[in-house]
Amino acid sequence: MLIKPGAESHSYEPTPMDIIAIQDCDVFLCVGGENDRWAQTILESLDTSGMTVVRLMEIVELLEEEHSESMEPQEREDGEEEEYDEHVWTSPVNAMAIVSALADILSALDPAHAEAYRANADGYIAEIAAIDGEIRAL
Repeated sequence: MLIKPGAESHSYEPTPMDIIAIQDCDVFLCVGGENDRWAQTILESLDTSGMTVVRLMEIVELLEEEHSESMEPQEREDGEEEEYDEHVWTSPVNAMAIVSALADILSALDPAHAEAYRANADGYIAEIAAIDGEIRAL
């Protein structure tokens, strides 16, 4: 894990040791949005043919970024892409899709443990679904 719990991910700067860790990994997991631009820059400079790169934003259906009245309005230039909410893991529905996709990816990379990945994923998805049901019932 490159970004330690509690660290500010929006201003993260990888160290040379982090870049070596990325280069040596089998699976690189990132959100994949604007705040992970550093990751894309590093990945473009490495030979990624021996690793699986997983971008959470490619797993789920994205929602367009909402801007509140307190935020400064930003007009888009012609041809500028829409902004999407990068906090994809905060939705229980997205979290379930992410867990399922990660179980599939890990199972393909490590077939000897595929049953354990799927069983753990199914158990966690059931927990998330139960919490989602409780929230929706409020």
